[in-house]
Amino acid sequence: MVDLLDRLRRTADPDRATESLDDVQEQMLRVPLLVLDDLGAHRGTEWAEERLFGLIDARYRDSLPMVVTTNLTLQELAPRVRSRLVDTASSVVVQVSGPDRRMTPRGAA
Repeated sequence: MVDLLDRLRRTADPDRATESLDDVQEQMLRVPLLVLDDLGAHRGTEWAEERLFGLIDARYRDSLPMVVTTNLTLQELAPRVRSRLVDTASSVVVQVSGPDRRMTPRGAA
């Protein structure tokens, strides 16, 4: 998520832009399977939230597959994002619980 939002932000900076916002968004809509890893881990500006919602909404409307991972509960997601991710006609929500593996010393269970 952080890398995607950084990529989107760079499109607005003429000194750093190597691609246009439309190009990035189009690529995210064409990819066969979009994986959004760690949704909610980013610092959300209003602009970033709008871009993210637009992407999720477009893929939802076009029935394009996505895998979304997050440490947030469904209730912590923005309501309009949550409504698209939990639509039982097109989504499967899998809750995985347990200790954070990143906090477990290497080699330990």
